[in-house]
Amino acid sequence: MESSDHNFEKKQEIAKKFWEFFLKHGMVKTIVNDVSKEMHMSKKTIYKYFKGGKQECLYFIFSNIGQQARIIIEKEIMNFSTSWKKIEYTIKKIFEIFVPYVLDNVADKGEDYIAENLIGGKAIKEVFQDLFIGILNEGVNNDEFSIGNIRQIFNFICGIISESMIMIHNDPDVDVLDQVLLTVKKILTK
Repeated sequence: MESSDHNFEKKQEIAKKFWEFFLKHGMVKTIVNDVSKEMHMSKKTIYKYFKGGKQECLYFIFSNIGQQARIIIEKEIMNFSTSWKKIEYTIKKIFEIFVPYVLDNVADKGEDYIAENLIGGKAIKEVFQDLFIGILNEGVNNDEFSIGNIRQIFNFICGIISESMIMIHNDPDVDVLDQVLLTVKKILTK
């Protein structure tokens, strides 16, 4: 029986190769068979680690990136004086970390990138959900934010970030971060 450390290392190895293919060809044009040939392993082995294939692998990649980012963000925001500063910093860090991946991605501007964005966005949303909701609750409790359904507001913020990444992918010269922050601040503050 393989150890969980070995399984994680193998998943990381496979994910790293898939990431190379995703950046070079886009997710839709990445073929599992091509990755398995380059890694000198069977497709069966790849599916052993990623039962959902390349979509599950992309989710795994973005989830790992998000988890690493979250650790850094949580340490940084610990002593911030306001909930808004925590939200602002978190959004800025998400952009700082993920925009380079968006810009390096050669996926077609249409459905290929949108499919990747949905998978990556879901991973990031799940990684940051309780952090964002905790900050939003803190802001409401401190009378800093005037919002009703916190989960709905969190989903709205995630949607804004996700759509912004699509805009950046389609036009690398667009600068949307300030607009995102302004929009989020308007929906949160009194």
